[in-house]
Amino acid sequence: MDLSQLLGGDSFTFPCTISSNGLGIKTRTLIDTGANGYAFIDTDFVAIATRFLDTKVQRLPAACNVRGFDGKIAQPITDYVELTMLINRRRLKVHMLVVKLGGQDMILGRKWAAETGVLIDCKNRQLIWPEDYPKDKG
Repeated sequence: MDLSQLLGGDSFTFPCTISSNGLGIKTRTLIDTGANGYAFIDTDFVAIATRFLDTKVQRLPAACNVRGFDGKIAQPITDYVELTMLINRRRLKVHMLVVKLGGQDMILGRKWAAETGVLIDCKNRQLIWPEDYPKDKG
């Protein structure tokens, strides 16, 4: 077995469009059930989105403390933005926390997957939505 095959490869991202007020921006979002939250948008990308989509970043009632993937405490999250996301022909209204993501425009986390009921099929690189679940034959 070639153990070098255990690392690397493409990240689990999907094409999507974020929109507001009839305008849209195409991008990709990382699906990451290790991200213990709902949805996140990068600080640099949200600057582009708010400029072109005529939407505003809003202040959270209280800052959210965050730990990075490495366990280190990161800068608290203080802002969010509400956008409409089109992913896999589904239109979803999403509140996204604004945070420095370093390499990703957006991340849909564990809470997003749980709320939507999406199953993540890594082998076939697809999302399976509840209405597409296989039906029991019994």
